[in-house]
Amino acid sequence: MGCIMKRLILITLALVWVLAAVGPFAARADVINPPSTDEFLERNKNKCELLCRSFLANGEDGSIKLMKEPGSKTVKNTVNNEILVFIQYTYNHRGTYWGYANSENNAKTGWVPMNQLLLRYDHISFQEDHSDEIYIYEETINYSGDVVIWTWPGSGVIDDIYHDADWQPYRYYRPIEAYKDNEGREWIRRWYADGTSAWFCLSDPTNEEIAKFNPAAEPAPWQPGGSSAEQTGGASQSEGHTASNSSSGQSNRFPGGGNTEQKSRLPLPVLPIIMVAVIVIGTAVLIRVFMKNAKHKQ
Repeated sequence: MGCIMKRLILITLALVWVLAAVGPFAARADVINPPSTDEFLERNKNKCELLCRSFLANGEDGSIKLMKEPGSKTVKNTVNNEILVFIQYTYNHRGTYWGYANSENNAKTGWVPMNQLLLRYDHISFQEDHSDEIYIYEETINYSGDVVIWTWPGSGVIDDIYHDADWQPYRYYRPIEAYKDNEGREWIRRWYADGTSAWFCLSDPTNEEIAKFNPAAEPAPWQPGGSSAEQTGGASQSEGHTASNSSSGQSNRFPGGGNTEQKSRLPLPVLPIIMVAVIVIGTAVLIRVFMKNAKHKQ
């Protein structure tokens, strides 16, 4: 009986060890590739392009209709203009791009022609507008304490605030990108597992009052192969990641953010995956060894 109890305790501890290691990654798994109940999307996902960006409804009659599938006449939901719509995938149906949309906290889903939407300015738009000013940060970042996270440098919109964050050292599975504003403040890009990003001011990490100096422009039509239509007079659209009922500049985050280009350039966390695999295999070997030893003793 004593051997059996020891074996059960060891197996339990091993499973807890595995769950503790896998838990943080599993928590983000649904963000990276959230499950879909859309039949058309599941049948044609290999023909769809990942987009994951926020738009405003902009139908000709004051609303947009979310259809059962691209080209369908079956209406699933209606969304009024200026309501935020998140497009996860796009699909080219006979020369017209359709987006798989969800709105109002996933209460309304369906397919809509992309020409009935306006793209909001976001971190990707900022990157395109300031690509020649973004550079690789070569030094190691050592910092502990509160950190204010902004949607992008100069947006004036706080994305999050981390309390007692430990950034020693601050490393990623990709080069650290930085941006320096006109006042000489250095900003660091903070990537998320879902492919979206935000920024913090390394020169003034706790300041919640940094004035807006790179404001979002008005929402604009989306163009395939780019983040927005070409703009006159500067930048484009408005920021955000989460569905809301307003086009105001509020801090927003929506599961699955990012776009096809960002996703393809965001390397997978290879080291954690290898570590988890080693832990799982090692645990299985240990369990097998203990079970064999128990059989021999019996």
